Amino acid sequence: MLRSVVAWGVASGLLVTALGMTGASLGACSDFGADDGASEGSDAGGARDVATAETSLPDGASGDAEPTECDPARLATDKFNCGACGHRCEVSCSQGMCEPQVMGANLSTGAHLAVDDKDVFVSDKSNISRCANPSFGASCDWTSVAQNDTTWTSPMALGPRRLFWSTPDSLAATTGSLWSNPRDGVMVAGTISASPVAFALGANADATTVVLIDTSFARTVHAIMCDDQKCYASSVLGKNGRAVAGSTAGVCYLGTFSQGPFGLVCTAGNSEMRTVNVEQDSVGLAVGTDAVFVVSPSGITSVSGGAATSNVKHIGDVGGTGPIAVDANNIYFASLYSIYRCPVTDCSAPTKISERTGKTVMELGIGGDFVYFLESDGIPSLLRVPK
Repeated sequence: MLRSVVAWGVASGLLVTALGMTGASLGACSDFGADDGASEGSDAGGARDVATAETSLPDGASGDAEPTECDPARLATDKFNCGACGHRCEVSCSQGMCEPQVMGANLSTGAHLAVDDKDVFVSDKSNISRCANPSFGASCDWTSVAQNDTTWTSPMALGPRRLFWSTPDSLAATTGSLWSNPRDGVMVAGTISASPVAFALGANADATTVVLIDTSFARTVHAIMCDDQKCYASSVLGKNGRAVAGSTAGVCYLGTFSQGPFGLVCTAGNSEMRTVNVEQDSVGLAVGTDAVFVVSPSGITSVSGGAATSNVKHIGDVGGTGPIAVDANNIYFASLYSIYRCPVTDCSAPTKISERTGKTVMELGIGGDFVYFLESDGIPSLLRVPK
């Protein structure tokens, strides 16, 4: 949860830029966690034993049901071998895709998601809630970590050290507050600083720089330097911001830099800014280990290398509507009601892993062995499917 010129840098192999960086609320009325549980989801998932063509249980998974031998004729409905041998579902299998596990239902309109291998965070108009990433077949045990008490749902930026979120001064305000809480220990001590109201946020791993796209018509992009005590005055990077994502060394966003053209801009280190043009209709990005992946209605683009030797490659023709995430091996992206998976090296024939007609995927992220996503048919819900 989380658009076409690139400035490159250190952590993702990109030559990155000049910001000096070192490094996607659950109210009292929300039925959050309703329909959780695992009536069928306690059947744990695991890898396929090639010698026996049977699936095995992962560490810590429930053994309430026995895995079945992989029968290619049953891949469309076998929850132990859904779509492929060894691909196990928490709930059930239909048309070769896992039915999702519901992690939170009936959220406020405009809810936001932030997730990594450790935790899942969801914000709505009343609360920001946290759940330790549950094991296969388990449901979330949600705890409130912050009270929003606002009519505006908070975009979030999640890094290894801190969680950032934004709130407005009032419903129609263009100014607000940027909040931050440490992730280790009890999330009570935090920082608060004045900032524009955020449409989207991204932070580097060290939590020293936040890139904020504001809610103005121009979607102005701001850089904000932070430490563990506070965040400081923002500086304007550009305009026309569409999406932002953090990385190990810095933050990448889709928008303009200074007076330049719209593009993918990545910031880190102290080197001079360099830019590389990519698709102009791009709507989402994800930062991988060796490349940035950009999604547009016309497909997926991979951007890697340095400014002088940048490699911009169109790797797939199936388009997306914005939400995109990446792990070490695969890209995951949404197109309206569907979620696709493809290798990071070739997205020419992506596999559809979820399709829920009439329920638009708003945001998605990777947590452990799962793809988490917020979907909405007017009322948002949080779900997950095995990767």
